[in-house]
Amino acid sequence: ETVLWLLIYKEEGRDNPQRQEGLYSTKEKAIAAVPAFMNEFADYGDDWMGGVEGFGKEDEDDYLGFEYFGKDVMKNKNGGILLSNSNCDGARSRITVRLKCMQIDLPDSKIQAEQEHDDVT
Repeated sequence: ETVLWLLIYKEEGRDNPQRQEGLYSTKEKAIAAVPAFMNEFADYGDDWMGGVEGFGKEDEDDYLGFEYFGKDVMKNKNGGILLSNSNCDGARSRITVRLKCMQIDLPDSKIQAEQEHDDVT
């Protein structure tokens, strides 16, 4: 069974709704790519890092309202939300960076079990 990690950048709002994805071989590599994703797609430069734990600008103003949940995601075998400003009322757009576990080439027994489960619902 092979596991890959899908990093998903999603922006919703007034400006420019978009979704970007990247596939990584390990959870750690995917999490390490968060700054590159944000710097590339979010149009904030590195201002998004202000006040966000773990990115070197913890002492700066967090006026963009981003929260980082990396510690929680590292504990969760399926991934989860890594970074989000969805709790910030003044955000011009809602940005969420999510990590998702992708299981590739599941053993046949698991595939059959999942198909049988799908038939029931």
